[in-house]
Amino acid sequence: MGVLRAGGCNGLTWRITSPPEVCRGKVCGCSRVFVPSVEKAGRFWVEGENIVIYLDGIGSFQIRRAQVIPVLLRLGDEVIRDRVGGAVGMMSLSGRGKGVKMVIRERLYVAPVRRVKRVLEGKEKKGAVFGVV
Repeated sequence: MGVLRAGGCNGLTWRITSPPEVCRGKVCGCSRVFVPSVEKAGRFWVEGENIVIYLDGIGSFQIRRAQVIPVLLRLGDEVIRDRVGGAVGMMSLSGRGKGVKMVIRERLYVAPVRRVKRVLEGKEKKGAVFGVV
């Protein structure tokens, strides 16, 4: 039976299991899994042709609706702007494609892709934005 040790560094939680265990049919010596913790930081919704991203205690930002679609299709990253049009961050798709990453003022926020799609389709009015701690 493996020993489970846990710790953290720079806001990331990690677990190490040892001795070797079977991982997807292969024997692994030591597996390190990074699990970032998230907390609800705001919400997003559609307002005309823009998606408004409101972060609690920070303010509102926007990205054009037409710019989000290429992000969801993995065609590139897009710029997030404040209400007066200045660039404040970038939007991209996570590595596994399950989250929309938003770096706004040097902090990382995420929203589930499923919820973003439902809001764009009009099936939901708004969705949650989570800050990565």
